[in-house]
Amino acid sequence: MVPRDVVATSWRYITTRLTESVLVVAAATIGIGIPAAVVTFIGAYGTVSASELQHPRFREIVVAPKGATRLVETAVLRVGTTDEAGVGLTAADVSPAVREAPDIEYGYTASRTSFSTSSFAGARGASARMIFPGGEVPPFVFDNADRGQGGGIAGGPGGASERAPGGTAADAPDPDSPFLAIAAEMFDATADDVLEPAAESFAGFRITPSYFDAWGLRTAYGSLFGDLDLETETHLVVFGDRATRTLFPNDDPADLIGKKIRMNGFAHTIVGILEPFAYVSEPQNNPDYLVFVPDVPQVFSFGDRRIVLNPSSRSNLHFAVADSQRLEPASRQLVSYFTRVYGPETVTVTARIDAARERYSNDTRLLLVILALGIGGLFIAGINIFNLMLSRAIKRTRSVGMYRAIGATKNAVFAQFLTEAGILTAIGAVLGAATAPVLFGFLTDNLFDGSRADLLVLNPVVLAGSALACAAIILVAGVVPAYQAARIDPATAVRTE
Repeated sequence: MVPRDVVATSWRYITTRLTESVLVVAAATIGIGIPAAVVTFIGAYGTVSASELQHPRFREIVVAPKGATRLVETAVLRVGTTDEAGVGLTAADVSPAVREAPDIEYGYTASRTSFSTSSFAGARGASARMIFPGGEVPPFVFDNADRGQGGGIAGGPGGASERAPGGTAADAPDPDSPFLAIAAEMFDATADDVLEPAAESFAGFRITPSYFDAWGLRTAYGSLFGDLDLETETHLVVFGDRATRTLFPNDDPADLIGKKIRMNGFAHTIVGILEPFAYVSEPQNNPDYLVFVPDVPQVFSFGDRRIVLNPSSRSNLHFAVADSQRLEPASRQLVSYFTRVYGPETVTVTARIDAARERYSNDTRLLLVILALGIGGLFIAGINIFNLMLSRAIKRTRSVGMYRAIGATKNAVFAQFLTEAGILTAIGAVLGAATAPVLFGFLTDNLFDGSRADLLVLNPVVLAGSALACAAIILVAGVVPAYQAARIDPATAVRTE
C-alpha cells in the first residue's frame, strides 16, 4: 500500500470514531500547548534574568541613613512635615568612602525626581536662598512647587514657610513674597527663549558625574557634564535617547545641543544626548527614558539677584563595583567605614543584587510548579493516545487478520496504526502551538508587573521546538499499540468474532 493510501485509510478510521478522536486531539492540544508555552516562557524569562543581572544597578550598593523621625524645627522649614533624625548623607561623604573601600570602583548620588516645564514641582524638598542687592532673604524649603496654587511655594518672611511661635503655616503663599516675585519674573522672562517639549512633565535623576561612568553611559551627541563643568555652570541637562525622541519628536538630536529647556521654573542648557542603553531594563531604571541634571547647589541669576537651590541633605549614596563578585566584601568595607565615621546603626548598606536573586529564585520555583502541571497534561495526553490506539487494535483484530491474510506485512500494519496516532498528534500539535502564545501572554500578564512583562518576548523557534518535542513524546505512546497490532496472528484473527 502506498503512503497516500495509508494516510487515507487512517483518516477514514479517525472520522469513523469522531467523538473519541476529538477527545484525543483535545488532550494532545492541552498536553502540547501548556508545556510548550511554559518552556518558551522559562526560556524568555531566563534570557531577561541573565541580562538584568548584568545591569549596572545590580553592581550597586546603596547606603541610606536611618533613624527616628522628628518634626523639623530649624531655620530652614517645611511646615507640618517630618524629617529623619539620623545622619545627613551628602555627596561630600562619597569620596572618603571610596578611598576607604578598595573594592569600590565608583561613588555617586542619584536621586529620582520629576521635572516640569510649567512649575517648580521638581524642586520640592530643596532648600533655597535668595540674594538681593540689599541683603539676603532667610533660607526656606520648597513645600509645594506649583506657582500660584494653594499651599504653593514656601516663601521667605511672611511666606508660606514662615511660622510664628505656636502658630501654623499659611494656607497659601504670601503674594508679597520676594521669592514669588523674582520667580515669576524669571519664569516669564525666559518664555520665548526655551524649547517647548511634547510633554509637560517627565522623570529623571539628580546625579553626580560619576553616575555616568558607573553605568557605562556615553553620548551620541554633545557631552556629559563633569566636575570641572559644574565649577562654572550648574543648570545643565543630559537627555536619554528615548526621552529625546519622545520630548522632541520633530527635532534632530544634534540640533538640540546648546539649546535651553525650562525645567522646574528655570532654564537648563542641553549639553548631551545619550547613546541607547546597552542593557535590558524596565523604563524606570533605563537611562534611555530619563533626564539627568547635576545634584549640586544650583544658582539662578536674574540681573543682580540670585536664587540658590541646595540639594537635599538626606540623600542616599550609591557605590558601584566592577564585578558583582566583589559586592560582599565591598559592602563590609562600607559598613566598617560608616560605622567608624557616624557610629553603629546609623546607616543601612544594601546590595541590590540580593533582592533580585531572591526574586528570581521565587519566580523560578513558581515556574517549575507550572511546568510540572504542564508535564502532567503531556503525560495524560500520551496515556489517551495509548489507550485509544490499543482499544482500536483490539476492536479491529478480525479486520487486521484479514488484512494480513491477503498479504499485508507486519510493517504495513504497524505503519497503519502509527499513522493514525501521528495524524491525531499532528492535529493536536498544530492546535497546541496556536494556543501556546495565548498561554504565554496569560503567564506574562499575571505573573509579572507591566514593566517587567514588557521585556519578555516569545521566541518562535523555542516555541516550535517545544511543541515538536511534546508531539514526539505523545507519538511514542502510539508505538506500543501499533506494535501489538502488527503481531496479530492472521489464522487466529479470522476466527475471532
